[in-house]
Amino acid sequence: MKDSCPEVRHNIPNAFPGISAGVYGIAHQLNWSSLQSMLMEGFKPQVTILDDTSMDAPSAYGFMAQLLVQSTLAQAKIEELAHGMEGEGLKPPKDRLLAKVQDVQS
Repeated sequence: MKDSCPEVRHNIPNAFPGISAGVYGIAHQLNWSSLQSMLMEGFKPQVTILDDTSMDAPSAYGFMAQLLVQSTLAQAKIEELAHGMEGEGLKPPKDRLLAKVQDVQS
């Protein structure tokens, strides 16, 4: 299926500057460790079941990798989240997610 409006997808942050400003304002009020803890708590439930989600949404790994990288979580924290993933396969879910993270970072 062809993306009918690719410019919309790339301009979402520009379309909602108030939200971006609000997030950055909150981030400045929190210390870095508190922010990372909040991000970890927020991502953990979704990362845990990501392999199951990917059965219905094949691009789930790629989207999650983008979210994790853009959240500015440290690599060690991303790996910690990946270690808690559920699922099986020839390539474990943890390895699939970390490979997608590596792709996004490069």
